[in-house]
Amino acid sequence: METRIHNSRVKEVIKKIGLPKWKIVDGLGFSGGIWRLWDDREVDVTIDDSFFQAITVSVKHNNKEWSLKTVYGSPAPNNREQLWNYLKDKS
Repeated sequence: METRIHNSRVKEVIKKIGLPKWKIVDGLGFSGGIWRLWDDREVDVTIDDSFFQAITVSVKHNNKEWSLKTVYGSPAPNNREQLWNYLKDKS
């Protein structure tokens, strides 16, 4: 979901949501940015890597573990190229 919330208001909004754990990759103005929020009473999340267009986490829940990568696909060609290069390097 694209929130279109400016960086200056992100922490205020996250506090209202009420989830205790979070990681943010800041966008540029109203463009980009990723929020990864979780309830640490339900899942154990470890931040493995972050990039200005992606966050990679390890998630543990009910004795199962998996990796989750959240990606923002920028409409700007130069940013998309950087994202593809990042994803290729990490695969």
